Amino acid sequence: MALLLRLPGLDDSVFGDELFTYEIATRPTFMDMLDGVTGPLEISPPLYFVFAWAAAKIADPQLWIRMPALFAGVATVPALYALGLRTVGRPAALAGAACLALSPFAIFYSTEARAYTLTALLLVLSALALLSALERGGAWRFGLFALAAWAALFSHYTAVFVLVAEVGWAAWTRRDRLRELALACAGVALGLLPWLPSFLDDRTVGFQSAIENINPLTASFFARALGIALVGNPYAGLRELPGWPVLALLAAGLLLALAGAVAVRDRPRLDSRLALVAALALATPIGAALYSLPFTSVYVARTLLASLPAFCLLLGYLLTLPRARIVAAATALVVGALAIGTFEAFGENPKPPYREAAHFINERTRPGDPVIQLGLLVDYGSLDVQLERPFRLYKQFCERPVTDGGQILTGEVRCRGHDPLERVVREAPRRIMVVTYGSSGDIDLPGIAENFRLAQLRRFNHAQFPLEVREYARR
Repeated sequence: MALLLRLPGLDDSVFGDELFTYEIATRPTFMDMLDGVTGPLEISPPLYFVFAWAAAKIADPQLWIRMPALFAGVATVPALYALGLRTVGRPAALAGAACLALSPFAIFYSTEARAYTLTALLLVLSALALLSALERGGAWRFGLFALAAWAALFSHYTAVFVLVAEVGWAAWTRRDRLRELALACAGVALGLLPWLPSFLDDRTVGFQSAIENINPLTASFFARALGIALVGNPYAGLRELPGWPVLALLAAGLLLALAGAVAVRDRPRLDSRLALVAALALATPIGAALYSLPFTSVYVARTLLASLPAFCLLLGYLLTLPRARIVAAATALVVGALAIGTFEAFGENPKPPYREAAHFINERTRPGDPVIQLGLLVDYGSLDVQLERPFRLYKQFCERPVTDGGQILTGEVRCRGHDPLERVVREAPRRIMVVTYGSSGDIDLPGIAENFRLAQLRRFNHAQFPLEVREYARR
């Protein structure tokens, strides 16, 4: 079910932060890719880019750079079930795995070419390896834990919050294993040393303040991001996706489960393993918020994906704790809310329809026909990536045309300078394609009305980013 629900998103337009992944992962050599990660273009560790670079060599990069995220997003579901068996029992493990499989947020990021689902998978695997090492000992088991922890940190820096919770729990509950645990942590630290200069550089680049500039940490944003991370979508508010009815359904299920848990007389004794699950679920929200108070904010909904699997496991425990009738009703409400939220997201694709617009342009143009895009601020490379080569894409206030993906990001094409559009209209041989946002009425391009006629207009509807493509033929 997790796989089937995640497959439709593979064909979405490459958009937002995915453009950075695309630009870096489509570089020709491994060292070129690594230069992109260590340079000012990216502020994340390299592991996801290594996988994306290798995957992009297989087939269509727009599709294959998402494959590591898809694999990790699907694999996290059975991995979480395995962790649940070791911590909260089979019924709670099954309920938690179902919640993760149906989570609209987890589904979205399973086809987003970024490191979030890979980090979540590695953190679940690190918890499994740590439990095995604490139970049965052995240098190789602690080595597996160290390897998973190192890989998680090499995927995304925010993995540190969950790993600190894991190590703190282990040190508190199994003091007889402190020596082996300390050696494993030392091994992780040693493995991170080669990346330390790049990490220090990442802390000072301009992109680091992007989260704080767009979504400063407030009490309302803290709560809203938590809601989005469970049942929402990063590109829409909770009122739009999944909407108030679904949120009410989810709240009713949670309240019913809480009421049933309070009413249980023969409540099972809370053990240290449940405390581990709770610590992992709370680690990222609390850790990211506390870190963001004195430093540049890292608190945003996508950051919380590192703790989402453990939160789903905790939710599964809560749902399966009360008596049978309440269990059935509460689980039906929560799982139903997540399922409806997922299908609501399918009905309104959060990513703009650049892929569809580019397909229309590719069908209607020949080499040499210019494409003009009005409104650069909305798109810094999505349309560029989708167009078939060769193409000439003129953006407002850019000095020269874009002829390949990623040229805006890397600064090869500089914008906010001279606007060449009047010359483009004057010199166009026979056809011009103009891309705008929404229904823009008349196009304000000098010479377009006098020398060209509107041959065709195609609208691509979208709740937030509607696109309109106009084909102009010379009179």
